[in-house]
Amino acid sequence: MARSGKKTLIGIGLVSVVAVAGLVFSGKHLLAGVIWVTACCAATLYSVGHIYRKLRGRIERVGTQLAAESFAGSIIARESDLTLMPISNFSIKAVNLNVILDVVRREQPESIVELGSGMTTLQIAHLLKKSNRKAKFVSYESDRDWLDLCQHYVDLNDLTDWVELRHAPLKQWDSERQWYDLESSLGDIETVDFLIVDGPPRRVGHLARKPALNVFHGRMKKGSKVFLDDAGRPEEMATGEAWLREYSGLRCFHGHTVSGYKLFIFE
Repeated sequence: MARSGKKTLIGIGLVSVVAVAGLVFSGKHLLAGVIWVTACCAATLYSVGHIYRKLRGRIERVGTQLAAESFAGSIIARESDLTLMPISNFSIKAVNLNVILDVVRREQPESIVELGSGMTTLQIAHLLKKSNRKAKFVSYESDRDWLDLCQHYVDLNDLTDWVELRHAPLKQWDSERQWYDLESSLGDIETVDFLIVDGPPRRVGHLARKPALNVFHGRMKKGSKVFLDDAGRPEEMATGEAWLREYSGLRCFHGHTVSGYKLFIFE
């Protein structure tokens, strides 16, 4: 149980004890009864106040995050004339997408690799086309049906010259997880300036996204960046911590957005 939950239960427990004791003693000693009732009210107010402060803090954080989501979404929509593919609960959040596009816009990476195709794929390809800047952009996806849908929207938006979608079915990586089968499709990727890790889904095993740096670390260079999506989840937090332990010269920035993200930079 979380520490805050324990504090609340302790407060409620104190209220109960004080209330019972008050009932026992108030009949015998009026002054003692008044003292116990006063203590009972104080304990109750403390518990209610503690719960209120925590709820208010959470509501304020969620409100701020939702406002940021709305603002980022409006910026993306205003700057894009794409025919967009359907979104779902698994789609990347607008603030996180905006961070990715900002990296592409500012850093102008020559080689981009994405793990997990979707809305980000279209937006990056559209940005490259809009700025007329050629970059090697490869997006890997394990779900064939989803890949076909993404390819449909890439074709529909005339972005085939700006991104290459590749099917990478899942295979057993080790005893704990599955991961993408990339053995036959990495030969033409010599370096990676920007790696976007938004897959595979966590249902495929423990720390499902951790192998990404095992595979691509040798292709990263000084200044290369790694974006880890959904970093507010415990498994992605643990993945980020493991990367920092295992790879020297890696600096990390954490984004406190709705779903969270981590941006790693090789120094």
